[in-house]
Amino acid sequence: MPGAIDAFRRSAQRPLIYGHRGARARAPENTIEAFELALAEGADGIELDVRMTADGELVVLHDGHLQVGAGRAVPVHRLSLAQVKSLTRASGAIAPTLSEVLTWHRARGKLANVELKGDVPHVRWLGRKAAECIQAHGTAGILLSSFHPGLVWQMTRLLPEVPVALLVEAGRLGEVQRLLGGWKLLGAAGVHPERRLLTAAYLRPFIQAHALVNTWTVNDPTEALRLAALGVDGIVTDRPLEILAAFEQA
Repeated sequence: MPGAIDAFRRSAQRPLIYGHRGARARAPENTIEAFELALAEGADGIELDVRMTADGELVVLHDGHLQVGAGRAVPVHRLSLAQVKSLTRASGAIAPTLSEVLTWHRARGKLANVELKGDVPHVRWLGRKAAECIQAHGTAGILLSSFHPGLVWQMTRLLPEVPVALLVEAGRLGEVQRLLGGWKLLGAAGVHPERRLLTAAYLRPFIQAHALVNTWTVNDPTEALRLAALGVDGIVTDRPLEILAAFEQA
């Protein structure tokens, strides 16, 4: 595990930069096109979201519902993979499966932060299926994250060689999780706090504990430089090109 975590530590020059759902400012989010563009813009890796379909497939989508008609939205977990593909094709951005993205990832040899969505009906099933898929494609360069503490706990046990981080949102669990050290109790390698939470005082206990700290979603170059100065390991952004340019010019 220490070696796996080291791949996600910041360099001496700057934090690692991840394309948030790819380079979503300029390409359809959570698509191979967006992931390719993020790497072309210089990102060290990508961030993506994983959900389940009604027929037991894992699909790369952020939103929990898809529009199936005027004013009618259906939960992704009630749609088959074929239906998800058809609906997203109609919108011009075909949702890939996790397996398809991991095949692409292995060929590129970059980093991938795989977020497992916890607002699904069968959370433990999602975790087991994701672990099987990741093991089949290879665990190198994979970082897992979730807002769901149960998923974080589960993945640290199913894939002990893969770093797992607890996502923390401002105004939700931020202060409680920090004070209770919840990420440690879950066996996580670190935390992914929303950028609004990050001050030197907030970060200090994590840095002292050698936690892996990535933050999201940072699209302002000045804010990226501030967070880098605080010592974060990674920055998740919709705009890798602009954020990287800020570090080159600093």
